[in-house]
Amino acid sequence: YISLKSGGFFVCYVTNIQQVMELVRQLEGFFLDQVIELIERKWTVDAVKARPENTGIVHTGFLVFSRKV
Repeated sequence: YISLKSGGFFVCYVTNIQQVMELVRQLEGFFLDQVIELIERKWTVDAVKARPENTGIVHTGFLVFSRKV
């Protein structure tokens, strides 16, 4: 991200909040636009109902959007 031009976007996917915090600490010269959590869970869908599965196994990740100033 060092060679990014001024005004350029930097987007990063990380898997846990500790990585988000470390990334934000290292983004000197960048404007932090937003951090979004992505949660994946399976759904059961048929002709009469739709609901999340009851397994409780979910996967999460974070997208960090920033812009070089």
